[in-house]
Amino acid sequence: MKKLQQIANWKIILPLFIFFGIFNFYLFPKYQQIIDEQAHEPIVILDALFDYGKSDVDNLLEAMGEEGRKTYLFMSGIIDSVYPLIYGFLFFFIILNLTKKMENKAYLLAVLPIIAVFFDYIENKYIIKLINKYPNYTSHDVEITSMLTQGKWIFVFLSVVTILILFLTKIILFLKKEN
Repeated sequence: MKKLQQIANWKIILPLFIFFGIFNFYLFPKYQQIIDEQAHEPIVILDALFDYGKSDVDNLLEAMGEEGRKTYLFMSGIIDSVYPLIYGFLFFFIILNLTKKMENKAYLLAVLPIIAVFFDYIENKYIIKLINKYPNYTSHDVEITSMLTQGKWIFVFLSVVTILILFLTKIILFLKKEN
């Protein structure tokens, strides 16, 4: 892990941050707009929700229509197969960078985004399964997918909170050292 901490610098983090921005401010909004147009109404995709049930999925996939489901399938299968690696490595390297000079094992917190990525990939697999089986998926399929979505968001949240706490800790330590 110490070797990874050594390479966790702006040369790694900046390109990941740029790709993170491209996905969040261009690709996802572009495909969200396409889905919204195909559905003739604003749609909140499953990935963006925290919790959902079978009736939510039924309503969502019905509202999308066949073309919207094809677009969502493309988003989940192609675009969202790259994105978890980007945010996962970004958060991973930020945590490693922020824990470089710490004497404790705080660098172990870098496992949080890895767990988020794990949940995200399995979630994507199950979302694709729901779309492909539409309308013949079961409540159990939806429950599993929803739990995976929840797991993803919990670990994304923990990763972001960890980054904020580590960043604030760095600032506080810097200010104490200056005084």
